[in-house]
Amino acid sequence: MGISTPRPTLEVSDPVIIYVWVNNQTDSEKILMSCSMWWDWGITLYDAEWQAIKTRTEQEPERRPDWKEAKICGRNLRLRIPPHSCGPLQDMGDVKINLREDRDMPVGNYFVTEKGKAPAHRGIRIAIVNDR
Repeated sequence: MGISTPRPTLEVSDPVIIYVWVNNQTDSEKILMSCSMWWDWGITLYDAEWQAIKTRTEQEPERRPDWKEAKICGRNLRLRIPPHSCGPLQDMGDVKINLREDRDMPVGNYFVTEKGKAPAHRGIRIAIVNDR
């Protein structure tokens, strides 16, 4: 799995889009199940000080200790990854994440990594600047 962004410098009013792609370097087709893929895989957003920025959903248990999260999947697809291929997850359409949908991102510099990667793995650098 991997991530990319079409624009590393954005204005404060722009959506912050990350595309998800997969790389199969083996000689055989790989199968991912869409629901478990999204439950097991994710991204971490860091600010310029390397502090992780939690999503609003991740902050909810801190605000409401009695709150419980349940994983529900309405469309568990078999995602076929051809051998020796690298590209977007075509079977799911245009797979992208808008980091602004569930996070506050004021003007500043950010780094996005795959969840579980050490912060030293710089990932993608994104700069948010004031509107022109």
